[in-house]
Amino acid sequence: MAVSLASADLRALQSVHDALLDPLSHETAEAWLLEVCTRFQRLCRASASMAAFSPEGEKPRFISPDMPQHWLDRMVELTPGRGSLRTTDPHVERLMEGYRRRVSGVATTADLLGPGGVTVDDLRETPVFREVAFPLGVPGSTMWLHSGASGEFIMHASY
Repeated sequence: MAVSLASADLRALQSVHDALLDPLSHETAEAWLLEVCTRFQRLCRASASMAAFSPEGEKPRFISPDMPQHWLDRMVELTPGRGSLRTTDPHVERLMEGYRRRVSGVATTADLLGPGGVTVDDLRETPVFREVAFPLGVPGSTMWLHSGASGEFIMHASY
């Protein structure tokens, strides 16, 4: 498989890496992740982006440069755990388990549909997609996920 990147794409990728490697230049983790999220959105040419993180023992937090706050608040309601981004929805959990099995990696939603036993129709019925993703008219997404002993982190770009 060959991948071709334009100079602008390489600059956008470097911008994301630079932001990821510079958390101490921001006053809070939220401010840092919002910066990374915005740059990741530009890199993916996404219409919306969101970052979610849940350090061990803490409730999940969701931030976005463009999603309305009431949708982010709804995501917190649908993700009640501490130290993880597990949801109360079995379809979303099956999809997320596909990401967690990678431990840390990048995937598109399409990579995990089918093999994980989850279909687009299953997801359309979930509160997360019905109340958060579909109101934005979002048909697909790309995510980074890290799941480890210190908690879970997701960077999500939707397009």
